[in-house]
Amino acid sequence: MAKKNQELAGKSAVELTEDAAKMRRDLFDLRFKHSTKSLTDTMAIRRTRRQIARVLTAAKQKSPTP
Repeated sequence: MAKKNQELAGKSAVELTEDAAKMRRDLFDLRFKHSTKSLTDTMAIRRTRRQIARVLTAAKQKSPTP
């Protein structure tokens, strides 16, 4: 897990929010596939949700606080 966080540390806050938006679209697609019974790897939903949380946490840490 530390490697995943190190990759995120090298990105800017803007890049991280763009990545989060892309992952949210992917999550929507995964949920749609799951509801139509065409998703074989159901753990992908959980992994994507957790990756979104990692990205948003890193973005929040990089953003300036008022």
